[in-house]
Order: sequence, then C-alpha cells, then structure tokens
Amino acid sequence: MKKSIIFDFDGVILDSLEAKTNAFKTLYSQYGLKITKKVEAHHLQNGGMSRFLKIKHYHKEFLNLKLDKEEFNFLLQSFSKLVFNLVINSKFIPGVKIFLENNYENYNFFISTGTPTNEIIEILKKKIFFITLRMFMAPQLIKKNISKKLLINIRSIIKTHFLLVTLK
Repeated sequence: MKKSIIFDFDGVILDSLEAKTNAFKTLYSQYGLKITKKVEAHHLQNGGMSRFLKIKHYHKEFLNLKLDKEEFNFLLQSFSKLVFNLVINSKFIPGVKIFLENNYENYNFFISTGTPTNEIIEILKKKIFFITLRMFMAPQLIKKNISKKLLINIRSIIKTHFLLVTLK
C-alpha cells in the first residue's frame, strides 16, 4: 500500500507567511497604522485561519463595520491580486522541492491549505511542481483541525496511511 503525506502549504512548502502578512497589511493600510498593526498581529497569531474568516473578523472587530456580500467579494479579490505574485516569488522551504521531486512516485502527496482551490492550482503551476503533487485536496476538506473521521473516510477510499506535515 502506497503511503500518503499531507502537507500544509504556507511555511511548510513555500516560505510564504511573510507574503500573506504583507498582503493583509496592504489591504488594511487605508485604515491607518493602528488597524494595520492589529491586523498583522492577529494574522500572525492565527495562521491556520482562512482569509475569508480573517477579513470578516477584521471588519467586525477592528473597524466595527459589517460587510455586505459585494464588499466582501471585492476584498477577497483584492487580497488574491495582492498575494498571488508575492507567493509566487516566495522561496521553497529548504529541502522541500528536492524531497517532492525525489519522492513523488513513492508517496501520494496532498496539500492542505486555506488558499482557494483555483488560486493554489495556479501557484503550483507557476512554481513548476504541479505534476509532483499528483493528488490535490480541496482546502475545505482538511486544515488545522483534522478530524479522525475524515482521515478514516479518505483512507478507506484510497487505501492509504497518512502523515501530516504542518506548522504547530
């Protein structure tokens, strides 16, 4: 039976944590330094939280503003535009690219990320290792709080054992 490895993406495959931080700081810079510092601190303390939840949280808790659907989607698109090239320009975590290239035939590789699926696919294509990660898991399926039940269900479908590689 072929074993599987689930990789978190930011900070595990790419050194992209600073890219995400800078994108949030830029997105909220129009609200002043005090808000930007709060956003930065919260983002750094809540690395596993998705941008969807963070943006809602920042508007509600830091700005005391309620977002309508149109504003929310505009902010999500703005964040995606800001962060995409920053992530593309991020370096690989030392040793990861070589490990992936040398072991993609030995393991099923999965990615667990809060990044929207279409965006992570484009990032993987640009970083030239989309083929290496032959199996891809949608971000909604596995993230910070992986349930045993979910792993058991996936294991029964593809008949494999998992190793999770993540920060924290």
